[in-house]
Amino acid sequence: MSKNKSKYSTFLGPEGCEYLTAYLEMRLAGGEIFTPESAVITYKDGYIQTGYDQERDSPHITTKTLTKEIREAFRPKYMWRPYVLRSYFSTQLLVAENHGKISHPYRQYFMGHKGNIEAVYSTNKSILPDHVIADMRQSYNKCLEYLETSTQHTNEDRIREDFRNQLLLVAGYTSEEIDSMDMNLDDEGFQKTIRSKLVGSMVNNGHPQKIVSFNDLEEFMNKGWEYVAKISDDKVIIKLS
Repeated sequence: MSKNKSKYSTFLGPEGCEYLTAYLEMRLAGGEIFTPESAVITYKDGYIQTGYDQERDSPHITTKTLTKEIREAFRPKYMWRPYVLRSYFSTQLLVAENHGKISHPYRQYFMGHKGNIEAVYSTNKSILPDHVIADMRQSYNKCLEYLETSTQHTNEDRIREDFRNQLLLVAGYTSEEIDSMDMNLDDEGFQKTIRSKLVGSMVNNGHPQKIVSFNDLEEFMNKGWEYVAKISDDKVIIKLS
């Protein structure tokens, strides 16, 4: 639940799932029997016998107990408040949003804030459409490198993005042009982008060589052209490498 007690969906990455699995296996090893009504996060065995919150019927952990557990996990090395985790999550999603990994409405929703997704959520009686959930899951997956603390040895999205950057450089695009591009193009759109650059480089009647101003030589060489010969004080011949 969010701060305003509203239910909303969220996701766990591989690292979070590993911690949750270990926690549930520990409870199973202690003899607990799970049912569909079992609390995902519950109080420790024997906690009720201490007399704290003994009138509560719910097995779910309370906010007060949860924050106490977090503080104990931090101490004595860190004197942080539990809120620092929420602050970290918010800051990292802000960086991911700036890098084009997630949209602002999705970031608002994962933070439990009211926004555009809240309207969709309310209209559908607290149920998001399947295609929206699938798209949110994909966006959240792209943010894992900003959220998780363990090193991800294989990141398909990062490998794919690096490979595309190299192809664009070979095609003649500058680093500044690549930074301004939408890297979420599908394969067909990306191929058209590459072809348009390569065809544009061959506009000199289909010949791989052309004459350019000496002042423009550096720019063309940065785009993949090679110097051939000087034909005057201000003209040179270049060719496609």
